[in-house]
Amino acid sequence: MKWFIIVILTANPAVPSDIINKPSFDTRELCREYVVKNYDKLNERVNKDHDQHHSTPNLYHCVSNNPHL
Repeated sequence: MKWFIIVILTANPAVPSDIINKPSFDTRELCREYVVKNYDKLNERVNKDHDQHHSTPNLYHCVSNNPHL
């Protein structure tokens, strides 16, 4: 089972959620740690990719590829 990051854009609800599948993680905890440590860089990248203001905060969730979890 692998864990991935789902991004929910907060400034533009018309833009669908984004999935960050690289890197992937073996546990939810590793995924969460990565998001916390790399939040600024993740947020900068997502905002640039979706033409949002650079300081717009977004929501990040770790999800698994197993729908039963």
